[in-house]
Amino acid sequence: MSTYSTTLRSLAKRLDTTTSLPDRLSILQSLGRTLSEHHVPPTEEHFNWLQEMITLAEDLNRSVSIGEGFELEGDCHARGNNWKQALKSWGKALRIFKDVDATEERIRLNLKSARASRELKRFAETTEFYKEAIDLSKKEENREEQKSALKELGEFYTTIGDHARALPLFLDLLRIAEKSAPSEERGRALSDIGIAYAELGETKRALEHLQSALTQFHDSRSHALEVMTLVNLTNIYTAIGQVESALHCGLRALAIYDALHDQKGIATTLLNLSNISEGSGDLQSAADYRVKALDIFEDLNDQRGQAIALVGLGSLYARAGKLNDARYVLEQTLLLAEEIEETNILCRCHELLAETLEQIGDSTKGIHHLRRYIELQREIDMREQRKIAAETQTRFDLERSENEREILQLKAERLEAEIRTDKAELNALSLQLIEKQKFIETLVEKLEKIKTEARDDVKPLAEEMIQEIKRSFSNNMNWQSFQQQFERTNPELLHRIARRWPLLTQKDLQFCALAVTGLSTGEIAELLHVTTRTVETTRYRIRGKIEIDSKVELGTFLQGL
Repeated sequence: MSTYSTTLRSLAKRLDTTTSLPDRLSILQSLGRTLSEHHVPPTEEHFNWLQEMITLAEDLNRSVSIGEGFELEGDCHARGNNWKQALKSWGKALRIFKDVDATEERIRLNLKSARASRELKRFAETTEFYKEAIDLSKKEENREEQKSALKELGEFYTTIGDHARALPLFLDLLRIAEKSAPSEERGRALSDIGIAYAELGETKRALEHLQSALTQFHDSRSHALEVMTLVNLTNIYTAIGQVESALHCGLRALAIYDALHDQKGIATTLLNLSNISEGSGDLQSAADYRVKALDIFEDLNDQRGQAIALVGLGSLYARAGKLNDARYVLEQTLLLAEEIEETNILCRCHELLAETLEQIGDSTKGIHHLRRYIELQREIDMREQRKIAAETQTRFDLERSENEREILQLKAERLEAEIRTDKAELNALSLQLIEKQKFIETLVEKLEKIKTEARDDVKPLAEEMIQEIKRSFSNNMNWQSFQQQFERTNPELLHRIARRWPLLTQKDLQFCALAVTGLSTGEIAELLHVTTRTVETTRYRIRGKIEIDSKVELGTFLQGL
């Protein structure tokens, strides 16, 4: 028999033989605390004990004991996942503890109530309970409870995508941690801040804080946290195109996972390294990393990991022109993805198979996979839209409860004015780029004519000038200037489009940006150095990927995201 069971039986036996009201109350308090400490599932007898405890405390006029009785009753409901009843009991306890100025108890109960409200998706109540816990713990100089409340509220805001509200909480947490907390705890706060900055698009600050977190974890020998931070750094460096830094962090993470004998961590990191290599054009290294990851996932019998590794390998084979190998791998992946019911992997498989079979010449099967891909992509998009809608509604409800809608409206108006100014500048830049492109093309044509008619000793010089002009005024340079202004005008828009429709290529995103500016088909064709027919084909293909009606204007639709 366990110590818990022995203690409970002993207390219950004493209760049966005790008649003194104060003594019975003391035994009932011990029973309630024992139940709470061991997190056992509640029974009817448990609730009877707690009800008697509350009644006796009321008869004896012991306010603190009454409050404790309601708190323990709430704990009992919480162990049974009856969050509504738990909140009711804790609410009664909170009112009593407020009357007797029991601040420590109020802090504890506010934290419990916040967690219960979160389980019930009462998010406005969640934030109020957390904020009350923060204020009370700050007043009492209870740093441990203050840190708990700050961290949990920050994590809550993070889960609903409200990183702007999470950030100041994590910054407060760091200020407290810097006074006395160990390196690992400071590292956690720095890591949370870094991730929040990354989500808000402040890459430089994100990297600074994550690098500091990395140092703290390294110094405290917190290898599991160190490797998680390296993974976050790898992702950020990859996103901003710093391939060498991404590879460096990825390889460091790989070494730590190897030292920890974490096979799944090794395999996942190998996939990250494969993605980095693929992005830099090193397809062979990318394939090698994926094969190694696949071997590990097979040893672990991790079917999802195998499917992820295989679909990436199939994509690499297709890019390398190994179409039959790609077809074989993707067909095997398709079977595995169907078995484990991984919709995203299934969707990607069907898309790649449609493209691969089309290139091989098997159009009939290619069309079958294309149709299935479109169906699955629609399903994924709808699921993502529901998720985004739910997060948006949650944030709206919180803002309403905190009476911030008017402030947000003023900010939105100011931002709209800034965007209008930036858009005017973007349109002007677009026209300048078009005129510049026309001028360059005219200049090159004239030089080509001069080269044709010039003496033999002049022709090499003319050719050199032509090539130099083409290098100096490449489309890449034009696109870089355009993209910088576009990001100022439409902050995070391309990121949102890419996140919502991850199958869009970099060229697709470039086209989307041009479409958002409202440029005509002819103007886009001139900027991209392609025919108007190619522009129309690209527009049609992108419509198919994002599933919008032909009557809806692409640029207008994207701008409204």
